[in-house]
Formats: sequence, C-alpha cells, structure tokens
Amino acid sequence: MDNAEKVKKFSHSIDKIKEELKKDVVGQEEIVENVITAIIAGGNVLLEGVPGVGKTRLVRSLGRTLHLPFSRIQFTPDLMPSDVTGANVIEKDENGKDVKVYRINELGMALGKNYDDPQWTEVLNRITLGEMQNLVLHGYTQTYAVNSIGKPATLDLDGPNQIGSFSGSVPNTKTGFSSIVLAQSWNAQLAYSMGLTIGNECSQASVSGWYGPGINVHRSPFGGRNYEYYSEDAYLSGVMCAKTIEAAKNKGVFSWLKHICLYETESGRDGM
Repeated sequence: MDNAEKVKKFSHSIDKIKEELKKDVVGQEEIVENVITAIIAGGNVLLEGVPGVGKTRLVRSLGRTLHLPFSRIQFTPDLMPSDVTGANVIEKDENGKDVKVYRINELGMALGKNYDDPQWTEVLNRITLGEMQNLVLHGYTQTYAVNSIGKPATLDLDGPNQIGSFSGSVPNTKTGFSSIVLAQSWNAQLAYSMGLTIGNECSQASVSGWYGPGINVHRSPFGGRNYEYYSEDAYLSGVMCAKTIEAAKNKGVFSWLKHICLYETESGRDGM
C-alpha cells in the first residue's frame, strides 16, 4: 500500500468516527474535530463549558467508538481543573498584552518542597543584581519577573479577610468575613473552607499571592487592626491560620503572614 492509499484509508477511518459520533452528539462539529485531532496528535484536551452542553456525552461516546476506557472527574469548589492539569502563569507586557506563558515545572515543585535542596544555590547564583533590586524594591502587591531563572511576575493582593480589599483592583463582591467571627466559631474545617474559597477566587482573578491571614493576637480592645486578627489566644489563632493557609496552598496560592508580632497600635487607624 503506497502513501496515498494509506492517507485515503486513514481519512476514511476518521470520517467513520465522526459519523458514529453524530448519532449521539449533535451540533458540536468543530469541537469533535479538535478533540479527534488532539487524540491523533497524542495530546490532552480540557473541555470547559456550562453544564448541559454535552461535554461528558462527547467523551463517553468517543470512548465507546474508539473502544477506549471512560472515567469521569466531577469538579467542585474543592476540586478545580487546575488541580488535575497543573497551572499556567501568564506574563504581560506594559500594555497588558500576553507575551509569555510559564508552566509550573518539576524543578520549581521540588525546590518548593525542600528549601535545603542544593539546587537552590545554582538557581540563586543565576539571578542578576538588577533582578534582585527590582524584586526587593518593587514588591508591594506584586513580584517582578526574574527572567534569568524563568520566574514570572506575580500579582499579590492585600487583605486578610478578602483578597484585594485594600487595593481596589478586585471587585468587593468577593467572599470574605472577619477573622474574629471565624475564630469565634472554633471550627477548623470552616477555616479550611474559607481558605478554599480564597484560593478559588484568587485563581479567578489571576492573583498568585494573598496578603493574609493576619496572625497577630489581640492585646488591646483598641488595636487598630483587631478585625484582621483571629483572637487573643495564640493557639486558636494558629489553628485557624494553619487550616486557612493549607487550603489556599492546595489551590496554588501562596500566603504572606501579616504582622506576625509586636504590631500593637496605629494612631487613628480606621477611625480610632
């Protein structure tokens, strides 16, 4: 069989697959074409859309047609697509145009798990003086890109009780409530749930880091930022903070602990 005949036979097989899928999936020709192309190329496909548009039906029908195993993952607020597929970080230029996409890689994951990893020395030695200066001097609500090691710029927003609550760059309709109220519940699972919500909303707003939780303790009822902290009890504060951070971290969000100690008062802070 020459190449022309092979191509013709292959094309005929694809047409048969499409015809079989049309018996069960209607009005999705372009999506079907793209999915089949991805399978032939050995790639992966993430189908996103509102409920009821036939995503599961398409995959189930395709598996049956190609005699492939079928399984399904139900995404919920506790399990998002990025938890399965990994995460992309997009770098933008000064005009807001996407210029580069970084994917979290195995080395980055390894270094994050072990701060004593000897590979840290090699990575840090590649950073230039200018990159260090930008990273340190311009670090409020962001971190600059460090191109020498492939670290993208990040958006990190303030607000222990709600992402972006001080910056105004995120709508104030985002979820959040006082850390004091959370601590008064004595419910560690509720703290974990709040961390999941913060993590999901950070992902939706392309926020990488969260300026929170606030972990200082209440030393005086007149403290200007008591509403940002959990309690006068250090143990209760620690439990609530740990569960919140654990959940946010599981969503790929890193947390900046705020005012960890000796932040006692601010003259006139928030109306005092």
